[in-house]
Amino acid sequence: IRDATGGLVGSEMCIRDRGIGAVSISPAEVLAILVGQTGLDAGIEYSDRQETVLTAIRIPRVLATALVGAAWAAAGVAMQGLYRTPLADPALVGIGGGAALGATLGTAGAVALGVTANYGGTLLAVGVAFVAALVAAAVVYRVAASSGRVVVATMLLAGIALSAFFGAVTALVVAAGRTPELGTVQFWTLGSFAGIVGRDVVVAALVVIPAVAVLARLGPRLDALALGESEAGHLGVDVPWLSRAVSVLFALLTAVAVATAGVIAFVALMVPSLIRGWIGQSHRDVVMGAALLGATLLVVVDVLARSLFSPVELSIGVITTILGAPFFLWLLLRDRGLLAR
Repeated sequence: IRDATGGLVGSEMCIRDRGIGAVSISPAEVLAILVGQTGLDAGIEYSDRQETVLTAIRIPRVLATALVGAAWAAAGVAMQGLYRTPLADPALVGIGGGAALGATLGTAGAVALGVTANYGGTLLAVGVAFVAALVAAAVVYRVAASSGRVVVATMLLAGIALSAFFGAVTALVVAAGRTPELGTVQFWTLGSFAGIVGRDVVVAALVVIPAVAVLARLGPRLDALALGESEAGHLGVDVPWLSRAVSVLFALLTAVAVATAGVIAFVALMVPSLIRGWIGQSHRDVVMGAALLGATLLVVVDVLARSLFSPVELSIGVITTILGAPFFLWLLLRDRGLLAR
């Protein structure tokens, strides 16, 4: 359960994992605890507190962080492949903001129905976030492609306006709700993994893993689309169907990422560009590589967010923004031909 700052409340506050951990658990004890979960005895003593911290807090948090990182990175690959620009990021063009508003409304609905503590509440938040992300994606595409092709500058400007609008409405919903479950606007706009529980990991895994796999299978069609819509059509690609399918996938990935940890900007921008520089332009390879790198990056960033100013925990979006904003400016200048590739 999150308190007014998005943190854990109750007895879990004193044992929440911070940095290397407020509760010391050696690698041998970690192994013993994991073995103990299977009913076997590794012969190494550990306390009930250590077992609770590891199984109920640290492992779910690491798994959720990896899944959310993979979701953002894969969503970035999908959106960039569809719009044919490396500057597309669902978190920057209003789609993340729409998902945040949807997740907030879904959480408010779960509170009203009394299902916040079970899978129904998590699924409701993800479902409403998905619908809102789809609506936001449709608006962004309609505005950016009003001239017949996607104009990057128009897409970014539309995204700024939508993000501001969705952020304001989200703040109103949070203020009107006045419940701990809604957290704060800071949680939905900067992201946090405090309060992650096992059902968050299960729902995220059931969405992210299949979505990434399907997106990878669509990789060759995205490769054809990179040549242009007409050329892709001549190669046998059903461009309208592909556009709808890819839009659904990146909206779904964005929704589950936001419903799990809030909006985390620039992961979807940085990771695909880095992967393309390392392994080439094949979308199938880029999707899988980006998912792995996104998962790794966010786990590392989450450790930094928890340890840099311990016992104060930064929102994870603070660090990704510090890293990503200069990277975005570099990409923008390069895309305009002001920097050498």
